[in-house]
Amino acid sequence: MKLEILSVGRIKSTWIREGVDHYRRLLSKYADVTLNQVKEGNNAGRAAAVITQEERRISDRLQPRAFTVVLDEQGRELSSRELADFLDSLQTDYSSMQFVIGGAFGLGKSIKDQADLLLSLSRMTLPHELTIVILLEQLYRAFSISHGSRYHK
Repeated sequence: MKLEILSVGRIKSTWIREGVDHYRRLLSKYADVTLNQVKEGNNAGRAAAVITQEERRISDRLQPRAFTVVLDEQGRELSSRELADFLDSLQTDYSSMQFVIGGAFGLGKSIKDQADLLLSLSRMTLPHELTIVILLEQLYRAFSISHGSRYHK
């Protein structure tokens, strides 16, 4: 399975980058994981203008044949075991998945409308950098569950 995480903005914190690298390494035995970042919108503009700029950049990167998961605080919440089962069920129909993480102002309606699934990691608002690490850890946990690893207790 190919997994792409598409996020707005770059990772600035060293400790976050270390966490991303750690979970990408662990996940590599189960999936091919790439992290791609799109440039943040111009913060001098209004939130709506920034979202529109970021939406265009994200839309250009969405792959029509990939299963697209947009992370959104209003999305569906899954337990780790439910995520594992969900990923297992997708592997027969999809060889790639994209996970989209918005920037400071979130994602606009047009990106959410293109999603195959809106997924919430938490009802709380999380910084996009931290969201990447949490998502990677949960993907690793889900694949570990599916493969019978002792990581998930």
